[in-house]
Amino acid sequence: MKLLNKTVLVILVVMLPFGLTGGWLLYKLVDYAIISDVDEQLNRRMMHLKERRERMPDRPLESLGLDSDVEIRSAGPAFHQPPVYVSDFKRGRDGKKIKVRILKSSLTMLGKNYVVTLKQIYDQQQKLTWNISVIVVGTYWILLALTGIVILQISKGLWRPFYELLDRIREYRIDQPGHLNVPISSTAEFKELNHTLTAFTQYVTNQYISQRQFSENASHEIQTPLAIALGNLDTLMQSNNLHESDLRRVYQSKEALQRLSNLSQTLLLLTKIDNHQFVVNSQINVSAMLTEIVAMYKEFTSHQNLHFHTSIQTDIILEAHPYLMEILFANLIKNAVRHNLDGGSIYLSLTPSHLSIINTGQCLPFPADQLFDRFSKDPANQESTGLGLAIVKQIVSLHNMRIQYTYAGETSKHTFLVFFEQTLAVKSGNSEESLRKV
Repeated sequence: MKLLNKTVLVILVVMLPFGLTGGWLLYKLVDYAIISDVDEQLNRRMMHLKERRERMPDRPLESLGLDSDVEIRSAGPAFHQPPVYVSDFKRGRDGKKIKVRILKSSLTMLGKNYVVTLKQIYDQQQKLTWNISVIVVGTYWILLALTGIVILQISKGLWRPFYELLDRIREYRIDQPGHLNVPISSTAEFKELNHTLTAFTQYVTNQYISQRQFSENASHEIQTPLAIALGNLDTLMQSNNLHESDLRRVYQSKEALQRLSNLSQTLLLLTKIDNHQFVVNSQINVSAMLTEIVAMYKEFTSHQNLHFHTSIQTDIILEAHPYLMEILFANLIKNAVRHNLDGGSIYLSLTPSHLSIINTGQCLPFPADQLFDRFSKDPANQESTGLGLAIVKQIVSLHNMRIQYTYAGETSKHTFLVFFEQTLAVKSGNSEESLRKV
């Protein structure tokens, strides 16, 4: 929920008990005022009755103009009834209940005690009380709703610089030249936010540029002496003056330097992927690319007695970076070859929705959730850098794909599935058929 909507909702929720409580209090206050007024009228009628009796002592009580709402009964000389006010209902002429107020009190007239009961209808006043309460509470809620709408509209204007800043942050790329262009605002808090973000992005950009330059320069500076050392070792190995033990040491040194060179290049590649230095904007025929890579590995592994089973749908077009896709396919196939069994099999399938590579092999020597971590490898395999599948994971993430790994112990098969999340196209002759996102 957006902050603006949440603010208005909180205001409405907070004001809800005030509205209900205020309506109830209003009803009670008006009802109390009306009842007090009716009680005052009853008391005046009681006094008026006593005055008429005293002015006309010889006339019987029935001749005093009493109506059905007045009841007078004689009482004993010692009887005393304090005034009692109660609310009750009586039946009207149409049979409906009508609310009345009753005053019952003792009254001394001409030296005699009487019990007088007076009734006063106040049904209309009660209805008026309810109507007034409904109108006031309804007006309160209408004003509250209008206030919420006004607050929402005003807040949208006040928060517009914040949303503009969010849009510009989303569009900002640390690997692109230029600074973060923040919107102009007269609000002090937004000014401080803009200043802080500008300083922060400038700092991060400088750190990014420094890190990228360092990684590129460090890799170049490492590769140069490594290339010289490897060249010298190649020359030394061609010498006829070396004993067999010396030649073995030279060969081991060359292998160690070659692994160091490969490690340096792999770490540089991972750094470039992490820094988003590769732009994914090329249309690639992944079917043709994968076919060439599979053919190359079939030739290299012909002596290993591995059985390749391939099913590659032709002319699948994928928007990707060509160099990274070659590395993705090559690393997955190399992994299937390197960790296979003698006389094992590799099953490779490519469809518009996914790539599947299945190979026979022993179970992992470490937990499966560490498979794509950097430097995760079989301790018995010293030739591996442990970075191949980490690179695969990074390439998959860069292209908004998904990779899934499973191992079936009963068949000793490792399965890698790469799901293509972005839109694909399959060419057929001169036509091109677009496929849905999978």
